Amino acid sequence: MSNPIAGLFDRIADGYDEDVPFYATIGRLLVSWAEPAAELERIGLRPVGHTHAEIELPIDGPDAYWQWLQMHGNQWLHDALSEPDRAEFRRRVLDSLHDHHPARGERLIAGAVFERLVRL
Repeated sequence: MSNPIAGLFDRIADGYDEDVPFYATIGRLLVSWAEPAAELERIGLRPVGHTHAEIELPIDGPDAYWQWLQMHGNQWLHDALSEPDRAEFRRRVLDSLHDHHPARGERLIAGAVFERLVRL
């Protein structure tokens, strides 16, 4: 199969790009609020600042990274595929980690943006 996950992405987002690393594509799919500030104000809050935090944790390579991804909210992608496509999907994720990840899948890099909110 040339692209086992393209059909899945076509069902949940437009613009799947085979040339973009897998993890970057997933990041684009998770962004769902067009106007978070407007939604926060609707419920009586206003963002007044933010800070970004990032950590890097050692991990035992791409296979361990794959296992971590499966335990932290990504199992649905694997489960949504037909049984024959699952091995190809896993192979593509591992190849992407090896070829495109800044630490070649040897460090778990996680970041978060923390918003400071005030009541209106």
